[in-house]
Amino acid sequence: MFAARRGLLVFFAFTLLAITIVSGAIGGVVGFMAARSVAPAPVAVSAEPILARASDSVTQGTTAQPAPATNGSDGVVDAVAKVKPAVVRIATNSGSGSGVIIDQAGYILTNNHVVEGARTFQVRYDNGTTVTGRLIGTYPASDVAIIKVDDPVPAVAPLGDSTRLKVGERVIAIGSPLGQYTNSVTTGIVSATNRSLGGINGLIQTDAPINSGNSGGPLVNLAGEVVGINTAVVRGGGGNVAEGLGFAVSSSVARVVAKDIVAGQPVQWPYMGIGLDGVRVTNVDATSGAGKAGLQAGDIITAVEGQPVTTDTPLSTVLLNFSVGQTVKVEVQRNGQPLTLEVTLGARPATSG
Repeated sequence: MFAARRGLLVFFAFTLLAITIVSGAIGGVVGFMAARSVAPAPVAVSAEPILARASDSVTQGTTAQPAPATNGSDGVVDAVAKVKPAVVRIATNSGSGSGVIIDQAGYILTNNHVVEGARTFQVRYDNGTTVTGRLIGTYPASDVAIIKVDDPVPAVAPLGDSTRLKVGERVIAIGSPLGQYTNSVTTGIVSATNRSLGGINGLIQTDAPINSGNSGGPLVNLAGEVVGINTAVVRGGGGNVAEGLGFAVSSSVARVVAKDIVAGQPVQWPYMGIGLDGVRVTNVDATSGAGKAGLQAGDIITAVEGQPVTTDTPLSTVLLNFSVGQTVKVEVQRNGQPLTLEVTLGARPATSG
């Protein structure tokens, strides 16, 4: 009797063990299949470098070659590798700042306030070489200046299209803060476009950290294009302390100014002769192209030659696509009705904002 009971217990034990093993195996298979059903599929990572849009620099030249793509860099490493060899530190007899080489002939874009009042210009390349530069010209109204070196340059940075920038887009600032941390790199986003500061309009606002010495250095997008020239930072006032308020001259403005300076001619800024509040005309100079074409206070400008005019893409930016003396079709809304007028663009007076 005892032996029979013991044999029965052994039988149950083996049966329970077998059930446990089979259940575990089934559970493992089910778990594996479930995991496959919810796990994300592998993402293919391109090994190709980020390529810049065709450069529209002052004159065409070779650009710095991008480094191979780096996984996990989010494009920052590649963009820096493309532009940084063309970034320079500019030391003058009165201070220092930064600049960026935009032409193989040795033209360097920087801020007017970096070179203002200076007599000597020592240009330090990213590779450590130092050469002498000379001032070609300035345009204080946009805080833009051009200096030139006659020695061979190590690289050229492409100018991008700042009108394509979007708020929230990631950007990179490169420069020499405090004049000693040569070609430091910081990142941030585009906080806003079309800002005004100190009488300069159409500025890009960014939270990329910049400091004294960064002035004149490039603001770069992830395609490795220069979309702005860092010009100012606001720290606050009246007891308020602010952070992340940097401003850059847009590349659309810098390109126009640089071309005229290099050509040795006065900066020609297309001008209609009106005052605006956003897109609404507030006043019209009767002697200007707009006045002669019949624009009136209260008109709402919607486009120029089919290019939309908005608060984010203001008229001053759109007009940079045209030339002084050119006649353009301006679309307006007057009393709710569409109207197209032909306006001959003049040159903006030096005292005009």
